[in-house]
Amino acid sequence: MKAELLKRFFRAIASSDQDAIDKLTYLVIEEERSKGHTLLADQLENITKKSQKEKPTNISKPASSIPENLQTLTELPTSKRFNLPLVTIIPRDHLRHHMVLSEKIEKRFCRIEREYAARDRLAHHGLRYRQKILLYGPPGCGKTLGAER
Repeated sequence: MKAELLKRFFRAIASSDQDAIDKLTYLVIEEERSKGHTLLADQLENITKKSQKEKPTNISKPASSIPENLQTLTELPTSKRFNLPLVTIIPRDHLRHHMVLSEKIEKRFCRIEREYAARDRLAHHGLRYRQKILLYGPPGCGKTLGAER
């Protein structure tokens, strides 16, 4: 494979340009055939045919809004009555706003958030908002997610 073709191929992969990737794949296969590497060309052609059969066809959201590890889904489940998606993909950076907490813990977080939002008003009255908060618990209980919130 020539260096220029290889560079074009990598640029197409980096920019996720599927049309360019398909064209360049075809060019690579034809170039290998012209060199007499028919077995390799046939193997590459079979690989591309398999990958075209396995391409996702009906994803409810645009691929840019779906995390890469979930782009392999072929179809998101939808309700039969209204044809609305039953699954919502929430990006990790927005996950902190969707925490499911007990009412007691939720009230504590809301109090801290209200104090922080009203810090100027509290300072006007000579009061300070809580600047130091200790979060404790076993690993995976949501300490970091709560701190991000």
